[in-house]
Amino acid sequence: MRKGITNMKQYWKQVLSILLAMLMLSSLLLSCAEQPDDNKGETTTADSSGKSEETTDGAQDSLPQLDFKGAEVNIIGYLESDLAPKTTDSADVLADAMYNRDRYVEERLNVKIIGHLIDDYDALNTSVDNAVTGGADTYQVAYAQMVFGTSALAMKGRLMNLYDLQYYNSSSPWWDKNVDRAFQIGDTLYMTAGDILPANMMISACIAFNKKKMTDSGMEFPYQMAKNGEWTIDQMIAMTKDRTKDLNGDGDMSTDDDFYGFVSWHLDSPFNFFYGSGCTVFTKDEDNMPVFSANAQKIEDVYSKVYELFITNESYYEKDVAVHDKPFEVFTDGRALFAALSLSTVSRTEFKDMSDKFGVLPQPKYEVSDEYLSFVNGSADMVCVPMSVNDADMVGATLEALGSASYSMVTDVLREKVCKAKNVNDEESAEMVDIIFRHRVYDFGYVHFFPLGHSAAIMFQTALDKGSSSVGTLVSRCNDRALKKNLEEFLKSYSKK
Repeated sequence: MRKGITNMKQYWKQVLSILLAMLMLSSLLLSCAEQPDDNKGETTTADSSGKSEETTDGAQDSLPQLDFKGAEVNIIGYLESDLAPKTTDSADVLADAMYNRDRYVEERLNVKIIGHLIDDYDALNTSVDNAVTGGADTYQVAYAQMVFGTSALAMKGRLMNLYDLQYYNSSSPWWDKNVDRAFQIGDTLYMTAGDILPANMMISACIAFNKKKMTDSGMEFPYQMAKNGEWTIDQMIAMTKDRTKDLNGDGDMSTDDDFYGFVSWHLDSPFNFFYGSGCTVFTKDEDNMPVFSANAQKIEDVYSKVYELFITNESYYEKDVAVHDKPFEVFTDGRALFAALSLSTVSRTEFKDMSDKFGVLPQPKYEVSDEYLSFVNGSADMVCVPMSVNDADMVGATLEALGSASYSMVTDVLREKVCKAKNVNDEESAEMVDIIFRHRVYDFGYVHFFPLGHSAAIMFQTALDKGSSSVGTLVSRCNDRALKKNLEEFLKSYSKK
């Protein structure tokens, strides 16, 4: 088992290096994005009456007037795009928004925010671990990796329960409620996310579609369908049926020459469709503790649709991480109708330079009555607080202020990064991005069992990789001795906190 975990960690290092490259490439788009409206991002500052601050859309944080006497707030992170720059750059509108956000919070609370970039999430874990075990208040906030960072640090007792922070308000609109639903254990929460982390927001599942090819095929754009809550897997199956074509007529489908109705790769799409359809293998009991409760029939029913979309409709599903970019190359070459990806991928330079215009949609639902759910994969970073902090009140206030300011000053700019590219630039995609940002989903089982390679986390991926028409056997294996033992060990480690 230990060898398997080590290999999985090496695999995730490779994935994270890919993500970092994506984020660096996507940052090139920012110079082409429109500057946000002058009124966007304004906040009403607290007056002498001590009233809370109010964002432009009326959302109000609960912070009173506070003065922390110039104290330092040291934030360590491994994704540069989630740490505000030290200087402004008028060509980089998102970086400027984050810079202004930090300066605003510094003035409001009388603190000094200092970012520390570390290029490896394992090294970040070690830095936090060493600080806590040594009793050093080195870092007050950490943006740790979701799968191998926050969970591992929490299980070792290195993180504070965020619910114990006086000024942290998890019900505020700038904190993602689905984080609490997934990761609250009993009365504890050791990680959170939301508008404060732009890179995390961008690691949200979505679907891109080629507008020109859709028009050429006589189909209407699915925007209205999505607005009406009718964008489902069945609709995507119907729209991709018989769309894969052998363009060069050689009798073989080639990713270099031919056209596909749908393209994706195996580290994204199986999870996007599993969690985007509301599937999970864990729920919470009355004490907010995770319990195994896989709905085997629903999982099998969802997979039957996924199988039809991926296999029956002859999609291009790439399994080799070494050529993970190939599906996106096919799409940006204009040789695919749909692509499954994340918002961070949509913002890359090759999408900006794509000849055909494209649109953005949320992950399709399983049924019309469901809500849209955009999965946040394990490449994402999460906010956590080391146990060794001396002034928890300052940390809680700073996080709440950063979240509030991000909600009003940063997220609009982030949305424009996706929607104002020359080949997107439509109001409908902006509405779709809003749906994606506010309907994200995380999963306890994915975070805690994916590193073990357990079928509870990877059943759709395993089945699609093999071309299997059913996941029944994989579902039946989920609640096995290994899962029960690991869940027991996990809960035992949390009970010691």
